[in-house]
Amino acid sequence: MSSPMPPEKTEQPLDITIDGKTYKIADLSAEAQNQIRNIQEVDRKTVAAQNEIKALQTWRTVHSHSLNEELKKME
Repeated sequence: MSSPMPPEKTEQPLDITIDGKTYKIADLSAEAQNQIRNIQEVDRKTVAAQNEIKALQTWRTVHSHSLNEELKKME
């Protein structure tokens, strides 16, 4: 039996550019680093929500087509 693979570690960037200015993340205050992590989390959740909306829109289209086919049978 094989052992489970450890989760991949994602490397954090060393620098970040905000409003055209580049900062070394290690030089930022703990609060600034925390806010960067918060923004990254919100960005990840936004992308996930957008993907969910796209999937729901696709399912709505599928169901609409199915409904139209059923209605045609009644004519």
